[in-house]
Amino acid sequence: MYEEIISFVRAGDDDALVLEMAGVSYCDGSYHISRQNAPMMVLEYISRGEGHVEVDGRRFTAVAGDVYLLPLGSTHRYASSRGNPWVKQWMNVSGPLCAALCQAYALEGVYHVPGLDLSREFEQLLGMARATADAGEASQKAAILLHAMLQRMRRCLSAAGGQAQDSARKLKRFLDESLERPVRVEQMAAHIYRCPSQANRLFQKAYGVTPYRYLARRRLERAALLLRNTNLPVGDIARRLCFADARYFANAFRARYDETPTAFRKKQWGNRL
Repeated sequence: MYEEIISFVRAGDDDALVLEMAGVSYCDGSYHISRQNAPMMVLEYISRGEGHVEVDGRRFTAVAGDVYLLPLGSTHRYASSRGNPWVKQWMNVSGPLCAALCQAYALEGVYHVPGLDLSREFEQLLGMARATADAGEASQKAAILLHAMLQRMRRCLSAAGGQAQDSARKLKRFLDESLERPVRVEQMAAHIYRCPSQANRLFQKAYGVTPYRYLARRRLERAALLLRNTNLPVGDIARRLCFADARYFANAFRARYDETPTAFRKKQWGNRL
């Protein structure tokens, strides 16, 4: 097992995007990474080998020529195959621009893009990181390359998806805009002119999760954001995000983040002191 890791010290808390680390991993059968509520977004290109990735309840195999994206705030685990271990190039970035870019390129809920060669972009990224000592400059250049990579991911998915993919994206936008209003399964389906079973099937094929579970997850992510950045009472957050009651919200939040909303808020606020 050998890794080239290039790391940068964060310059400040106001940066829209921060390149924290980039590198190349020559894995062996023992390689595995696990994170809960990840504080960074991870983008990786597999140049050789195979392995398994689990992210927010979805599991897939990533092989040579594939790209996988693990969003900021996700719970994920990835491990290299023992018999055919990965060689991969990767970058870890943080900051509010991560989520904004994923939303802009309609990549929310997209974790795996098979058969997309990003080797040139990653070589540019790694060459830049090796030659740049200043963290701010490295992050600015990384942001440009990240734009290019995400744009290629979107184009690849669009070329492969067709009408069903367009319907799935339309439904996802509808769900993203419905975090603070009640939505029935029938409304979800009607929005893309499908019956509930068809809507469920095409959305799950596109994003690896049912529309209902996607909406529940996005509401919990919004709840975490509100707990971290506002003084709103827990009960108000539960009502605002359409949870049945505060107890149901607390149980769902604990299942997602492994702690209660109150404990999560105390930890987040304590880290600022």
